[in-house]
Amino acid sequence: MATNGRTTVIQVPSVLPEIRAYFNSILKVSEAKPSVTRVGTSQTRWNNFVVFCRETKRDPETVKAYLLERLEGGQGSIDINGNLMLNRRVTAKTISVQLHNYDLHCIGQHLEKRIEEERQLK
Repeated sequence: MATNGRTTVIQVPSVLPEIRAYFNSILKVSEAKPSVTRVGTSQTRWNNFVVFCRETKRDPETVKAYLLERLEGGQGSIDINGNLMLNRRVTAKTISVQLHNYDLHCIGQHLEKRIEEERQLK
């Protein structure tokens, strides 16, 4: 970032088109929606968890770990049918918001990695 009088000029790395393409590829496959049902009074089942992860090209264990971390103390496990059982009440909207945050987190990591690689090339 450079300052030119009153104007701040932000230098955009040359990896921007690659990041934009990566971001668009994530958004295109993220159109799948989680199917959530309640089990009893305090559990939630994400019915299409493994199918959702496969369609969106995400690692189920990584998504599960990220989601449980964001749910602050939530516990869960993947059953034999590919459903994610969460030991707390969660809505589909909450899961969708956390998945969007997960996408942004992954894009941020990818961007940082590419910028660091470009700095090392200079």
